Amino acid sequence: MPPAVLNGISISNKINIDILKQRFIIDVVHEDDSLKDHDILTFFKLRISMRSIVKIFIYSLLKKYSYFYLNFSTSTFGSLKTFAAIFFYKIFNRGGVILHIHRGDFISSYCKS
Repeated sequence: MPPAVLNGISISNKINIDILKQRFIIDVVHEDDSLKDHDILTFFKLRISMRSIVKIFIYSLLKKYSYFYLNFSTSTFGSLKTFAAIFFYKIFNRGGVILHIHRGDFISSYCKS
C-alpha cells in the first residue's frame, strides 16, 4: 500500500482493508513515505522500493495467501514496482492477484502518456 497519509488513496485503501478484514486475515505492507520526495536520487528510490518488495517476498515465503491485493501505480516506476511485487508474490503463492487502480481519470491519463 502507499504510505499511510491522509488523502483519497489512503482513505480508499483503509475502507477496502477494513471491509476485507471482516472476512480475511490481512497482512499489510506500507510503502515507505520517503518516496513522496520526487527529488531524491533514483538509487535511493530503488533501495526504498526494494525494502517493500523484500517484505512481500518474506511474507510470501512464510505464509500461503489466497489473494494479493495491491494498488496499481500509473507511473512507470510505480508500475515496475507493482510487477516486481507480483512476481515475488507468485514465486511462493498460487493465490490470485487483485489490483486496485485509484484514478478516475485513468484512461485519459494513460492515453496522454
